[in-house]
Amino acid sequence: MPWAVANRRNGSDIVKHTITWVSDGSGNATVSSGISVSGEIQRVVIVPSTTAAPTALYDVTLTDTDSIDVLAGQGANLAASGNTQVCPGVPLKDGTTTSVVPVVVDGVLTLNVTNAGAAKAGSLILYVR
Repeated sequence: MPWAVANRRNGSDIVKHTITWVSDGSGNATVSSGISVSGEIQRVVIVPSTTAAPTALYDVTLTDTDSIDVLAGQGANLAASGNTQVCPGVPLKDGTTTSVVPVVVDGVLTLNVTNAGAAKAGSLILYVR
């Protein structure tokens, strides 16, 4: 199952989504949630396969129904080995300080992988509150 949702544990309000992907012959993969994902994105972990590692500098986006990358570009030029953790957010600028607030989603999300190489694999773990 390419998009799996873990149940909340011990009263936690965090929902863990695990999205697995395998690239096609052109090095690309697309996986839709098929369900509505609602809440604030708290953490994202991008995990390359250890047996079919993607090509270095591969790219991952996670787009909403408005075609906005909710990772805010933080899935670009990823390493072929080792996990990458990001905490995407929306920047708020007051003229002197830039702060970030979590991205809010409410709808179907689509994982897009490019430049991974043919028949490569990995996963993305999405933590939503």
